[in-house]
Amino acid sequence: MGTVVALASAREAGSDTEPLSRVDVPARDGACAVEWTEGPSGSCVRLLDERGAALVEYRPAEGTCRIVADRVELHARDDLDLHAGRRVRIRGEQEAEIAVAGSRVKLSPERVELESPAVTAKAERIDWSAALVRTVGQEVETEANRLVQRVGELDTTARRIVERAREMFRDAEDLAQTRAGRLRLVAERTLWAFAHRAMWKAEDTVTVRGRRIYLE
Repeated sequence: MGTVVALASAREAGSDTEPLSRVDVPARDGACAVEWTEGPSGSCVRLLDERGAALVEYRPAEGTCRIVADRVELHARDDLDLHAGRRVRIRGEQEAEIAVAGSRVKLSPERVELESPAVTAKAERIDWSAALVRTVGQEVETEANRLVQRVGELDTTARRIVERAREMFRDAEDLAQTRAGRLRLVAERTLWAFAHRAMWKAEDTVTVRGRRIYLE
């Protein structure tokens, strides 16, 4: 049974050379391990199922091992290490997921999901490019020596805004407008106002108080 399966698999693979040497290790369920020589390409070891389809194929001359199955599971009692001299590629037609306890990374054709109690990223430079970037959190904290923002329009909506700075400079080329129910300006020492033309207008009362008032 194992010999027939081995010859049939060799013909399906496109090899016209009969096996020069063969070792069959059959199993009770019909699966078997077969080793044969394919001409100048060297020997090949295959694990075949009961239908003769290759589940594992190992080619020593090429240094390649291929696993083909409907489902493959790897279980390690301690550590599982994957190492490659050049690169490691993990591909999934539908999804790919890496999970450790309460953290997981899930990749799908439409999105990438990251869940973890804490996420830490360290790099010399991080670039984000997206049509829409949304940040939602109970508290957002930003700390930097210098923060630069370049936007076409800045719209801020908040219940309360508190700004603290040693020095503050604002420059508007056209119009700077402040609208409030009440407006209060407090200067501990000096309040300066410069304009080519100044106008104060009140619908009711204007009060100016001071020990000395100079009008020129």
